[in-house]
Amino acid sequence: MASHISFMIPAAGKPSITFVPRAFLGQFALAAPAVQNLLSPYDAGFLAAAADCGYGNSKFYRVHMTPGDRKDLLRYLRRQGKQVRSLFSVAPSAPGGSLAVALKPYVATLQSSERASLGYAIGSIYARVATESWHAHPARAKGGPPQRFWHFSIAGHAAVQVMGIGRNHESDSPDYIVEDATGKWSAVEAKGSLGSFDNRNACDGMKQACKFERIAFLCPITHVIRVHPIGDRVCVYTYVDGSNELQTIHIDPPGEGVRDNAEWDGNLIIAEAADLVRFDEAMMQYISLVGRLPYAGPYRPAEVIWAPSLDNQGTMYGVLGVHANMWRRVRRAVSILEFITPWISHARRFAVDLDAAEIDLRSFSEFLSTVQTAGGPLLSDDPESVETRLSACYQLFNEMKEMERPSTWKTAMELLWTSDLLRTQSEDGWDLPTSINKIWEAIKGPISDTIRSHYRQQALDELLPGSPAHAFPEEAVSSHGLFVRVQSDVRNRGIAGVRGLG
Repeated sequence: MASHISFMIPAAGKPSITFVPRAFLGQFALAAPAVQNLLSPYDAGFLAAAADCGYGNSKFYRVHMTPGDRKDLLRYLRRQGKQVRSLFSVAPSAPGGSLAVALKPYVATLQSSERASLGYAIGSIYARVATESWHAHPARAKGGPPQRFWHFSIAGHAAVQVMGIGRNHESDSPDYIVEDATGKWSAVEAKGSLGSFDNRNACDGMKQACKFERIAFLCPITHVIRVHPIGDRVCVYTYVDGSNELQTIHIDPPGEGVRDNAEWDGNLIIAEAADLVRFDEAMMQYISLVGRLPYAGPYRPAEVIWAPSLDNQGTMYGVLGVHANMWRRVRRAVSILEFITPWISHARRFAVDLDAAEIDLRSFSEFLSTVQTAGGPLLSDDPESVETRLSACYQLFNEMKEMERPSTWKTAMELLWTSDLLRTQSEDGWDLPTSINKIWEAIKGPISDTIRSHYRQQALDELLPGSPAHAFPEEAVSSHGLFVRVQSDVRNRGIAGVRGLG
């Protein structure tokens, strides 16, 4: 036997599906080609997928977290990632490179609550793996890696959400929202179990994936609202079959006709802010995994800064030089946004006339108090963050007072994104952007271009005759810019099922 990803689409003559658990999977048929080999937990692609999804399922994940909280979370996720890898032995199976990823015997002795937690983690990681494979599948024919792969909870981040933190974060929301290489959006619900496939769980997962028909974004500078239909609404279910081997099923029902750019009065997300949160997260993951940047910057923008993992077991992690150069400013940008955006969001939601609703600018202390009421405390456990937020708030206050036009939520948001709020003396010689919008532009483009180039090169390498499988270091990259390299001996030992590499 072997471990595969199976791609399922509606059976012939099924224009829609019903949510009846007993007959749920029977409504689908295998897409051609039906299966793809499942990645080993020792592959670089598996590690990049784990970093990309974060496999955090709390509605407070990434919401109002202090830097200390984030470090604790990343340490926990690193330990959980190692534990997940230790669950499986991997052995060659049939010709063509397929593998048998099997549960180790000790897993049967774990308590049910622990098995459920690990099942969720493995389901999340392979949902990311299957999503990328589906985007390149002939039945979908869109191609390319996901441009954005966001845990749904990022929509509740104070820097990202314009409609109020916590809105629409019920337990029945999908796990992930994904943008493909063509700009189309999907909803992905991840289901994972260290037991057998369950029709009821798969049916519930599909209901969650089908919760939203659209996703809407607010441009922080022009204030234009762009509404995008959610095309694929997918449930990805990873489970253990009767041979004790891991299997993944990717289920994509027929899409309903949803109009683009429809009128919108629901949730709004600032995509640029979400990108900055993710870029900050990628760098924190990198530091958590390798300890620190290997040498002092500035770095060459297009260079990948590689460093060995702290466990010193043949895995390396990397980030682009431009990412490393701008990280401190990205951190400051996120800190400022998560403090001030909720206040602007509050002004937007509760103003009767949005264009004419003036903001009270009588004194800075009153202004700061208003901002804190909407955005929360200054986070006293991080002195640098407190100073950054106070300085940005004071500068924004003065710039709004000096403006000749009325200070509305629109002018406040525009100034927040375009003013020089990120300038610091310690980095003056680095020639870095000083506004939040410019820092986003300077980092988003190079990371996206490098990821696309990486996948094009990878596709070419697969077409050309070359070295035997696993004879060279394998590399992968997440959608938020974390690179992973696994040395060939580690990958080969992983296939041999050696213990202690988790």
